[in-house]
Amino acid sequence: MLSSTEFATYCKQTKLSEAAVNYISAVRSSPPSRRVGDSARCNVCARIPSKKVGLPVQAESRTCEAVFVYEAELSTDVLELWDQPAPLQLRRDRGAKGTHVSTYTPDYLLLRRDGPALVECKTAKGLARKLADKPEDWNYVDGVPYFVPARTAAEKIGLPHEVYVTDDTASRYLANLEFLHAVQLSQPIEVSDADYKRLLERLTDSPTIFELCSARRGPEPAVIYALLASSRIFGALKAQLLSQPDTFRIFADRAKADEFQEHLLQTYRTAPDESSETDLAALLRATPAALAHATKVYEQIKEVLDGKRKPTRNDYRYLRRLSDPEASPGHPLAACLPDYRSRGNRVPRLTPDQVRIAQDVIQSHWVLGRCKDQSQLLGHVPAASD
Repeated sequence: MLSSTEFATYCKQTKLSEAAVNYISAVRSSPPSRRVGDSARCNVCARIPSKKVGLPVQAESRTCEAVFVYEAELSTDVLELWDQPAPLQLRRDRGAKGTHVSTYTPDYLLLRRDGPALVECKTAKGLARKLADKPEDWNYVDGVPYFVPARTAAEKIGLPHEVYVTDDTASRYLANLEFLHAVQLSQPIEVSDADYKRLLERLTDSPTIFELCSARRGPEPAVIYALLASSRIFGALKAQLLSQPDTFRIFADRAKADEFQEHLLQTYRTAPDESSETDLAALLRATPAALAHATKVYEQIKEVLDGKRKPTRNDYRYLRRLSDPEASPGHPLAACLPDYRSRGNRVPRLTPDQVRIAQDVIQSHWVLGRCKDQSQLLGHVPAASD
């Protein structure tokens, strides 16, 4: 939580109006304006311990508000998070019926590094209902949803108003955020710059947590989770579960992690209906490059299946796989994964004696630690085979 001096500096740096400063100061010095759960129906309310403000933060649902709170707690861009701030007065023009005046309590007040914001949390389904039932209050501006009366009232005191929306990934995302938040609340793990740099060098092929930690001189899983919680390394938190380290992949770059996440989410959403048996194991274990290849190929194949173009010679191979239930285990994208095993020479290049010698060299030089890297090991294998 910011001290009084830090808060004054923050207000000056973000150029807040006097009304905004007074509103935020009142929120920071007062308890929440309401207790969530008193009138909630079919919601699972929560009290989440916050390191940002040193107090429990209320969340009225686990499908939306809890996701937002955990995300804000793990964000390095968020300085403070306050639930149920002071109500705003909304004024709606009803034409001949006059002006309708009501009070509205935002879900959260967020103090980001670049400025504060009032936030309303909605699920995608809840937002769709609002847009259909009250189009005069809820609409999109440049593709961004807004609660218009609240936005107008917030602008009068010099604060922006935002709508935070969760989709069908909320359950997986919440499970991962809860896990990382628990890591953040536990005893912090210090990772030196040298160890962090060495770890980044291992992430060129986006390994899974299991592959990374089981490798020779690999990091402990606790180190991986601590770096994920501090956003120093990244993963597809909305598409994969941290509780499955054999499939959860680690990235050094956020953009690559987001791209892999979009491919995985597309995989989930293009799955057959729930009545069919779907095997996603091959897709979940696929590398990011293989999954991107499968997505690209399937988009091209759909044009053929929809009759938009004639198949090419390369398309026939994938069309044959799609029609073969053994080649396509219940999911169309699985048939479009590159099958590297069917490429290259069919006859092994090494004799059985050479394979045995190579295994002996690996055991004596690599497993026992006589070679520090693979280039040294590869120099011993040909010499031993000769």
